[in-house]
Amino acid sequence: MSIYFRSTLFATQLILCHAWQPVMAQPPQDSFSAVDGFVKRYCYDCHSGDPSEGGLDLEVLSRDYSQQETFDQWVRVFDRIAQQEMPPQDVEQLSGATRQQLLRVLGELLRSHERQQEQLSGRTVLRRLNRNEYENTVRDLLHINVNLRDLLPEDTPLHGFDTVAEGLRFSQLQIEKYLEAASVAVDAAIDLREQPPRFSKRLSLKESLSSERISTRRSVPSSTLFRVKSTA
Repeated sequence: MSIYFRSTLFATQLILCHAWQPVMAQPPQDSFSAVDGFVKRYCYDCHSGDPSEGGLDLEVLSRDYSQQETFDQWVRVFDRIAQQEMPPQDVEQLSGATRQQLLRVLGELLRSHERQQEQLSGRTVLRRLNRNEYENTVRDLLHINVNLRDLLPEDTPLHGFDTVAEGLRFSQLQIEKYLEAASVAVDAAIDLREQPPRFSKRLSLKESLSSERISTRRSVPSSTLFRVKSTA
């Protein structure tokens, strides 16, 4: 197996990190018709028609969670109800038991959608290692101290981080640079220079200890040798 092939295989294995395990989604126990009954009674006075309070019209708000904007809107509704900001204090209020029931049903619907998304795309999106992760991983695996980070193209930060999968894309240039960095790492880890000559010598324990005492005594300056005088 050639060094180039090994370095290519090595780079391919290191570029990617952990894969995901899909989570099986469970169907919700309650349908959205139960939530509709609550919002019609307690929320439509403020959040239906034009204009609606805060620009939120629950009457026309879609129940299709596959749209991220729609899902986020219902998450905000859930949070407002949980924080007792909805309904406002000047309208009919939910009892404690009714509020908990609404939060349970709506929360299960939202969680069911998240489980379905996890089943499709996984909890963690598959991504490659960024420059820092790649260099640190190679250093720990091969016990080398080589600057690989500067050999790789800069990672595109997303939301202020360089570890977000959406920003860690692949290009032809990046693949070539990762392979180049892998070759440098393998060259540093494999020493192909001529080996030093070998020799063998048999020593007894007595000879070894005697040599060690002589070496230690020679290494101590005479000025440091002194005798401790008894004060008794």
